[in-house]
Amino acid sequence: MMGPMGPAGSSVPADQLKKVEAFLTQNNESSNEHIVAIESYTFGLAPRITGFCFLSSHGRIFKMENKNTQVLGESITLVGKISDHHDFISLSRIAYGEDIKQYFVAVTKSGIVFTTDDLKTWKSQGNIPLK
Repeated sequence: MMGPMGPAGSSVPADQLKKVEAFLTQNNESSNEHIVAIESYTFGLAPRITGFCFLSSHGRIFKMENKNTQVLGESITLVGKISDHHDFISLSRIAYGEDIKQYFVAVTKSGIVFTTDDLKTWKSQGNIPLK
């Protein structure tokens, strides 16, 4: 047995609708995301932390940290995101001497260059003039 019909409902609030649309957009963009570069890293001396980092086309950095210098890591974790650009193409590392001071550089297809020494805090270094 059905009861009486209730009052007409209202539309989804605009702020909720924007959140849903943003979520759907993010998921659609993620499907285009792919790995564009892999680089090894080494931090510290004792104990020495080694592993590999991976750059996605959307500027996300992932790492696979080794268990020790003799045993590869088994899990991959998200470290962070360089920026909101979706055209990253390259990641490289340079290391100096025994103190293991190193710098990483990432670049977008449009020529925007980012640098870091810890894979977490990235700084824009400017644009490569491609035109």
